[in-house]
Amino acid sequence: MVVTQFAFMGLVLAHPNKFGIARATDQELQGFVHLWRCLGWLLGIDDRYNFCQFDTLPEAKRWVSYFVQNLIL
Repeated sequence: MVVTQFAFMGLVLAHPNKFGIARATDQELQGFVHLWRCLGWLLGIDDRYNFCQFDTLPEAKRWVSYFVQNLIL
């Protein structure tokens, strides 16, 4: 489920300009991360496995970068 959550939000967070949200503010991206934390919970992902578990933009970006560099590539 975590990979599914990443597929929907991870690349958008990593490359917002390629998904048409280049002018999104940090506050809007923070809301995006929070939305996906809640959606992960609704999907039944335990908090310790939730991709957006930190609920802060810098931590989420760091986790997305780690996931792409070490698990995807």
